[in-house]
Amino acid sequence: MKITKKQLKQIIKEEKAKLMEMPMGERFSHGIFNGNYLYDILVDEIEDYLQTQEDQSAPGILTRSEIDKMREALMFALENIRDDYS
Repeated sequence: MKITKKQLKQIIKEEKAKLMEMPMGERFSHGIFNGNYLYDILVDEIEDYLQTQEDQSAPGILTRSEIDKMREALMFALENIRDDYS
């Protein structure tokens, strides 16, 4: 499943609204602050990507450079979220 920037903004807006309704102590244990939640969002995209790769010498495995590119993309996304929502 692919998520557009518009959809991501909507998800963030909805999550923020939910967080604002929670008591302060519970806010950082919810959704977007939970590693398992974020893993679940990303895992389908990673599996789709791996299935499209022609190099099947190591099927189902991300290379070091692919992981570095993902880290770069996630940092870019977080910076955009910071800019848009803070």
